[in-house]
Amino acid sequence: YSHHKRCLYGDIIRQERNKSVNQESRVIFLEDNKDGYIGLIPFTPQHPYSVSIFPLKHKLRLTQFTSEQLKNLALWIYLSMDAIKEKTHQKIYLFLYSTPLYSDRDPDYDPNIENAHHLHVEIIPEGVQIPGTGWYIVPYRPIDAARELKDIIQQKLLNIKL
Repeated sequence: YSHHKRCLYGDIIRQERNKSVNQESRVIFLEDNKDGYIGLIPFTPQHPYSVSIFPLKHKLRLTQFTSEQLKNLALWIYLSMDAIKEKTHQKIYLFLYSTPLYSDRDPDYDPNIENAHHLHVEIIPEGVQIPGTGWYIVPYRPIDAARELKDIIQQKLLNIKL
């Protein structure tokens, strides 16, 4: 943030949102309204079928969401986890990244934290680790994994009453 004066996650969202109609897209869903979400496969995932979910608006904490926005986030998390489970049959881990709760009296307080951070969710299936190395095998290109998960999610959306 200190260099570009904008949120890195906001840049990722803008870039992927613009490429969402492209065949090379890593986007698995895009709820394109003012309170919507984008789900995508990271550019360099550590595990096959890892998914990151971002609110399109710059949000820092869950307390900034309305109950309707939280319901939509829960739906996208559920659909993404279900699609990953269908593809991998592995354990799935869910991580919520929220802005630290600092006060300006804390010695570690950074006044730019409000601008530099963006709440997001990461859903990571258990990977295939090369024994003794700490390295994981990711046998799929992110765009291929995204295409597969996108197809599953679109099918599941047809069966859900929203």
